[in-house]
Amino acid sequence: MDYNLIHHVPFVDVLLGYTRWDFGPWLLVAVLVGRIYLMLRHRSASCLLWDGLAFGAVAYLLAYVYLGMVSGYYLAPADLITILYIGRIAVLSWSEIRRGGKIAIAALGSIIFFQDALGSTFFVFVEKDIIQANAEIASAVRVQFEHRIQNVRLFFPFANGYEIMEFGAYLNYRGIPVDGATDDTPPLLDKVRLAKSTNGSSDERTDQDGRCIDYSRIRCELVSGPAPGDLVIVLPTDIASRLQVSMYRDKGELLLYSKPLLPIPNWLHSLSVYINRQIPDRWMDASVTKWTQMSSEAPSVVRGIHGRAEGNDGSVFALLYRRVQGIELLKSSGVPEVPISYTGPSDRKGST
Repeated sequence: MDYNLIHHVPFVDVLLGYTRWDFGPWLLVAVLVGRIYLMLRHRSASCLLWDGLAFGAVAYLLAYVYLGMVSGYYLAPADLITILYIGRIAVLSWSEIRRGGKIAIAALGSIIFFQDALGSTFFVFVEKDIIQANAEIASAVRVQFEHRIQNVRLFFPFANGYEIMEFGAYLNYRGIPVDGATDDTPPLLDKVRLAKSTNGSSDERTDQDGRCIDYSRIRCELVSGPAPGDLVIVLPTDIASRLQVSMYRDKGELLLYSKPLLPIPNWLHSLSVYINRQIPDRWMDASVTKWTQMSSEAPSVVRGIHGRAEGNDGSVFALLYRRVQGIELLKSSGVPEVPISYTGPSDRKGST
């Protein structure tokens, strides 16, 4: 799927977003229109270098507006040209500008500086928190991998293919072998497997051969839910509420809970335009949970009262989960109790 289609934003939202948090390029448009008027009236000489830069910056701005793409860093080149272009005009004309004009220029310059400084600060805070959380998650995964008694699989309930691929590449950089990350890994060497939820967002770009994303070799399994022993990873950038995340954190052994190193005040959350995403109530915390519940795929291997395999549609009986000696056994509801067995990773059996 094309990048601009994935990140497309309605036209009105683009205008409001850039006007609210990046006023500089729009000021450049107004100044350039004034310059064109003065040049047409032969009251000002053109400058090929500076006027050419200004025209290029305006065209750059209009291109993003037309494509419907909003993010804090997209207009950085236009911001730089705006400061240089308007600053040069102000310095050359300062002695001829009246007192009211000087006050207006100073006010507009302060607004642009405040917007850029605020956006840059927010973006730096976000990046620092992401780096810290990912490093802590990788360390927790390394401990589980080094003391493994079975293959390690990471399940990402909320992340998309690109984010999983990016984190898998980071794990490989940290010395944790990831399935598909490199071609020179010995085939018999244990590797960390990555899995993502089949209930992911609509912008998934998964290759048909199982890669997380079509231009990377790192592989992702598509599963409906975690299996016993999986490490459920909640990334700091996951767009999931505290309630959604608790459905995974509360049903396993919490190995890691990471809080933001630089907490972002709530009043700054409106700056989410700088990262092109909405901010949930638990945003920027992260966790690693060792799943201990029965897999959501387990009913497909459970035998019903007549010995035939029952599906996941619950047509014979509804399935409930309960924990018995660390293993979730299935119990029928609304029909007489019958023996049910489950063969899990530890090859243990139980009955109701």
